[in-house]
Amino acid sequence: KRSFTGPFAIKAFLGNDRIDLVPNPYYSRAAERALVVPELVIKKYHGGDSLASGLKAGEVDMAFHLPVDSLPELRATDGITVKSFEVGYQYMMWHNMRRSPLADLKVRMAVDLAIDRQELTQELRGGDPIRSLFPEATP
Repeated sequence: KRSFTGPFAIKAFLGNDRIDLVPNPYYSRAAERALVVPELVIKKYHGGDSLASGLKAGEVDMAFHLPVDSLPELRATDGITVKSFEVGYQYMMWHNMRRSPLADLKVRMAVDLAIDRQELTQELRGGDPIRSLFPEATP
């Protein structure tokens, strides 16, 4: 017997393809929730370009992490609204300070100076460069 605590229950889990969800009848106030579509499908796409193509073709209702290069074309497509927003995760670089050459503090300081954080954010096409473990918005 399966037990679910969220608003949806898994109807089918098809490995690396998709997850079919249906309303969970045991969820609080479930009877008050009416869906336009009787089930939700979370489909796995094998890359951002195929996801962007699916969105443009009307096969997808919502998509995340689309390739930046696909956004101008999607913005120009009728019926598609593109919203960009910062997310709460960071990409970090760690140094193995036990091995040469990074065991030397002066080498690590030179690496720190050599990293062009503005250029890095331009190449990644977003985000804010930082010099600490925690970004500004971290509580």
